[in-house]
Amino acid sequence: MVTKSYISDGCTEKGLIKEVPRLHGPVRFEYRVMLSDKIREVLHSWDLISATEKTRRIHAVIIKQIVSWDLEVDGKTLPIDSKTLSRLKRNIVEKLFNIVMQLDLPDEVEPSEELDLDKVLGGDDEDGDGDAKN
Repeated sequence: MVTKSYISDGCTEKGLIKEVPRLHGPVRFEYRVMLSDKIREVLHSWDLISATEKTRRIHAVIIKQIVSWDLEVDGKTLPIDSKTLSRLKRNIVEKLFNIVMQLDLPDEVEPSEELDLDKVLGGDDEDGDGDAKN
């Protein structure tokens, strides 16, 4: 996974919350990292607001920033909305919020396929002998 310092418009990142045995399964998701000025807005007066308002803000951030996830029930992807978030295990909601807010990192994404460095680096290995043309 490439670490980015600059968040361009439309930039999405992939994340993983690893399974915690006997607590919850893994959650794979795609999200937009929240910008620093918006983070300050969300956290403004955080210690002075009610638990209800904190929950409302947490849900609003997740709904806005999570693009997709693999959470399913009966083979159907769950909608990313307050009703669903209120039924998820607390640590999943907290971890999603903290990742989007740049307060925590997603768990290491498990490699799904071998990385082809020739493709990434623009190599041309037509004869298959491993010697890319420079």
